[in-house]
Amino acid sequence: AVAESAPAAAVADRLNYNAKTGKGVQGGGELIDSLASNEVKLEAIDQKQLPAEWQKLSEKEVKNRVEKTRTERTALQKQIEEVSKKRDAFIQAENKRLAAAGRGDSFDEKVAETLRQQAARKGISYTP
Repeated sequence: AVAESAPAAAVADRLNYNAKTGKGVQGGGELIDSLASNEVKLEAIDQKQLPAEWQKLSEKEVKNRVEKTRTERTALQKQIEEVSKKRDAFIQAENKRLAAAGRGDSFDEKVAETLRQQAARKGISYTP
């Protein structure tokens, strides 16, 4: 509920992060992610632990549903990555335009630069 009520920018950042990490949902206990990472084997899951609408399906139907969901999620994650790249490019261009016009947000720039420096010390690179 908190994620759904978040501002659009926060939602976009969260989707971008999830797509980059290959996760559909943050946190644990998500079936498709657990199967993809081999944390769980579908055959080992008790039918009663599956989502209610899947409990009445045969084993083959469950496998098909998992594969269909995985395929749909992969396609959505690719779309999210593409839109995120466009969003990032727009934000960078807008920040440069505002800075050139003397209306840039120096606080945000200082925070971003500090984060880049601290991340670099840990071997993490954020490309602007």
